Amino acid sequence: MKEKYVQIAERQVGKGDTWKLLSDGKIYSSLTITLDMYFNIIQKHVKFMLDPFGGKLYVIDEETVEQPLKYNIYGDH
Repeated sequence: MKEKYVQIAERQVGKGDTWKLLSDGKIYSSLTITLDMYFNIIQKHVKFMLDPFGGKLYVIDEETVEQPLKYNIYGDH
C-alpha cells in the first residue's frame, strides 16, 4: 500500500475556524462542515490528515502497489 497526500483545504488565517475548500473555492465556518462538503462532492470514503500548524487539510489517497514475484533458483515463485 502506498499513500499519497493531496491538499484539499486550507485554514483562513485570522477568521477563526474557517476553511477554504480548494475544489469549490468556498469558505466554510468550521472544519466539520468543510469535511462534510468535501465528502458530498467526492461521494466516497477516504482518510484525512490535518496539519494544524500549517493550516492545511489533506486527503490520503491510497494506491495498491503489487509486489514483484520472487523466484527461486529453479524459476518457481
